[in-house]
Amino acid sequence: MASEGYGALDHADALATAGVWLIQVSAGHPDPELRLALAEANLRQAARLAPAHPAAAAGLGLIEA
Repeated sequence: MASEGYGALDHADALATAGVWLIQVSAGHPDPELRLALAEANLRQAARLAPAHPAAAAGLGLIEA
């Protein structure tokens, strides 16, 4: 249960921020596929919570390109 003041958009923001960070750190990482898989999972969950979230959409676009 979300606490008062922390809702779906806040959760989507956190997931999208984590996903974008994982994309950034995947370059030069010994296992970039793992980082990108984690990023994709976070970004997809963010998009489910907030379908119009711009960072989630942009991050998924980068992964799917």
